[in-house]
Amino acid sequence: MLVTLSGLDGAGKTALIHRLAPALKQQGHSVVLLTMYDHVGVYATVRALLRRFKTAFHDEALPPTSTGQLADDASGNGKGWSLKRQSRSTIVKRAILPFDIVVFSFMRLYLERFKGKIIILDRYFYDSIADVTAKALWATVRALLALV
Repeated sequence: MLVTLSGLDGAGKTALIHRLAPALKQQGHSVVLLTMYDHVGVYATVRALLRRFKTAFHDEALPPTSTGQLADDASGNGKGWSLKRQSRSTIVKRAILPFDIVVFSFMRLYLERFKGKIIILDRYFYDSIADVTAKALWATVRALLALV
């Protein structure tokens, strides 16, 4: 079973999840909690790899700025190519979304069918579709909705 919660920031999704999961566990169900941004897809994978990379090299390879954030380039002046800036591009998100959906489908199959878990997902691909369909052709929008 897949339970998803979507809504505006601060609407109480996480609070509801933290009440639902223990209730399901108390009824004898095996539950896994996932979030779209931390556990599902390309962005989550890239963030995990960057964290491992930073830990392995003690933050020397990626210089921090004065705010503690990663610099856009080696000089830290905020100019030039930025992974963070590029990754927020609508075109990049639109290209990655189908891959994320396919990967999640396999993740869901594994967790539900083979592990017998109820998946509680904080947010779902509908949230991503709202970001990537602005100014998109209707055919693209319909294709993404059908895939989801």
